[in-house]
This record gives sequence, structure tokens and C-alpha cells, in this order.
Amino acid sequence: MWFANLTAKETTGPPNFVELTHRVAVRLPAREAAVVDALGESVIEAIGMRTGLVHLEFRMTATGPQVMEVAVRTPGDYLMDLCSLAYGIDWFEMVVRLAVGAQLPPPPEAPVRHAASHFIVSEPGVVVAVEGLDEVREHPAVVDAGVSVAVGDRIGETSSSGQRTGFAVLSAASPEELEEALAHVRRTLTITTVDQTRTRPGRDARA
Repeated sequence: MWFANLTAKETTGPPNFVELTHRVAVRLPAREAAVVDALGESVIEAIGMRTGLVHLEFRMTATGPQVMEVAVRTPGDYLMDLCSLAYGIDWFEMVVRLAVGAQLPPPPEAPVRHAASHFIVSEPGVVVAVEGLDEVREHPAVVDAGVSVAVGDRIGETSSSGQRTGFAVLSAASPEELEEALAHVRRTLTITTVDQTRTRPGRDARA
């Protein structure tokens, strides 16, 4: 393996486990890190992977990591952008280099930044307000942010990533700064809905 990144995820929990927040360049205690590295190597060997990028998802359990998904493709949710920010190299360029057989540079020795992406899951109903986007975009740690709904749109129950209603990509010099920026996004970027069947307002769900 040329390089491996570990991403920690937060989700909505059962039954759908919609992903809310991703933090890249995560460090585990040495013993757990060794187990995870061994898992990655065993999966690559099992699928006969020779050249390319592998996207592996697993869940940490009491008996060790359990594989959930493995795919020979780039990951979504801005994870390629986050890895580029965290390690100081263009991860999209690395994939192209692999595809055309070009030489890779030496792998990064350590992260140069701390990066995360965060997503909004809104309550079902009709959107009556979208607030805080400009303020979030002005935060120095926010690289990009946006929403996919507007006032008047109807939102159903969220059961997959494709139904999330907003996002932010963040990069900071320290873990503390990153967490402060994530908290700012969660407080500030809000989507308010009204359930017309109950005439009860609801705001976006929090991680």
C-alpha cells in the first residue's frame, strides 16, 4: 500500500445510519491502528487489487473491525477534497497518476491540516426558512458550504445520503479549531420546516 487514510464518521444511527460528519486523518491507539492496517491489507489481497484506490468502510466492534463495504472507486461526501486539504497533495491527481501509470510522489509523512465535512438532515415538511449560509461561508475554517433546498420545497423522511439538505467542508490548523468551526456550522446553518399535517415547525436534525 502506498498510503492509507482513516476517516471517522458520525451518523444518524439506526435504522438508516445517514452520514452526518466525516473527519479525515484520524489517529488510533497503536494496537487498534495495527488491527485496522491488517484489515486493509487483507481486503486488498482478497479482492486481488493491484493498482488503484480502494474505498473500504468498516465498523469498530467489541470483537474488532467488521467490513461493511469495499469498492474500487473514489469515496463521496468530499472525502477526496478533505484528504487533499489534510495531507497537502491533490488526491484527484494521484488517482489520475495511478490510472495512466505515472510515478507517484513520496507518500505524506503526516497531516498538515485538520479537515472535516458536515451535512444537514432536515425534519420532514415544507421549508419555511434557510438561514446562516452566508455567515457560515465567511468563517475562516469553511472551505465551501451550500444547501440543496429552498423555501417552499417539501422534504420527506431522510433515509439516504442523497436526501440531505446542506453541507460544509472545513479545514483548520488544529483539532480544536476544527471542532469550533464544526460547532459554528451546526449552530448557524439551519433549515426550518413546517409539517403541514400537524402545523408543527421543525428544524434540521443535529449530529
